Amino acid sequence: MLDNTTSSLSDLFAGRTRVGIIRGGQTPEYELSLKTGAEILRRLQNKHSYDAHDVVIDRNGSWFVDGKEIHEDTLSKYIDLAWIAVHGDAGGVARKLEELDIPYLGSDSITSELTYHRGRAKQRMKDLGLQTPEYIELNNMYTGDMEDDDREGFAQDRAMEVFGNLPGPWVIKPIAFSARFHTYLAKTFPELITALKIISMDVDDVLVEEYIDGREFVSGIIPEFRGQDKYVIPPHEIQHDKELFTHQTGRVGDFTMVPASRMSNKIKDILQELSQELHQDFNLDDTGVFHFILSPKGVYVISLQDGPELHEHAPLYKSLDHVGSNSDEFIHSRIARLLKKKK
Repeated sequence: MLDNTTSSLSDLFAGRTRVGIIRGGQTPEYELSLKTGAEILRRLQNKHSYDAHDVVIDRNGSWFVDGKEIHEDTLSKYIDLAWIAVHGDAGGVARKLEELDIPYLGSDSITSELTYHRGRAKQRMKDLGLQTPEYIELNNMYTGDMEDDDREGFAQDRAMEVFGNLPGPWVIKPIAFSARFHTYLAKTFPELITALKIISMDVDDVLVEEYIDGREFVSGIIPEFRGQDKYVIPPHEIQHDKELFTHQTGRVGDFTMVPASRMSNKIKDILQELSQELHQDFNLDDTGVFHFILSPKGVYVISLQDGPELHEHAPLYKSLDHVGSNSDEFIHSRIARLLKKKK
């Protein structure tokens, strides 16, 4: 009887689609990626048309499926489809899935690499005729193995390089989008030296861009959502008491978002059109969230995020809440889109 029951259960679950939620990864946003993946998995429990599997890449690059270590090249034995919830890996996970012929939710490896590299992304914006802050890339910046006096002199030399080519104030951040926790504002030359000295202790490639003062907004695009081919997330204004809206400010929720109903139709239309253009021209496969600043000189594109984080303070979630949606609707709509990719 036991054997028959086991056989019946096996038959019942045979052929069901296995969806792997890939999280973690060898990036500075390892913990945030674990949190995003956990949020997705929590919403996918007790579903009967597919099985959700937890795929974790640890800090050493080892792969685990539901806690069991596997060789990454055997992943197709365990899952049929994948949702990439790894933040900032420069397209590495997408490349592996492409190699294994596993369909996935998320942009392809080329697009992921482009959005990961802030300098290339900004140049792409310029090529499209979009307005983005002027910038300088500083490479070979790492000073973690230098003595303090040597680091000070090195930072001064690189600060002079910036000072002679880009007027201040300056925003200093890593070129790699995944290291967003390193973001600084320098209003004076000494502050620029200090910021470069601090960031160089952890980061090798640095981007310094002009500081744009103005009203900050987020908008975005969700494909195949609420009956629309490309649902435009209504623009929201970000309000905070800091001089600079940083990744840390966003993660702890130290800001408020004002819905589109409280801004002019002209601003709303411009931001929606820019969101649609960015989503299309950057060839984003799924959800894209975009950060803008409206200044007296016009609308600047500050950043775009492919595969945004999912947590209680995430701008995406706050935006969805204001239009009567929620995380359940968003996540299950993404799974529905992913299931269409099964071969």
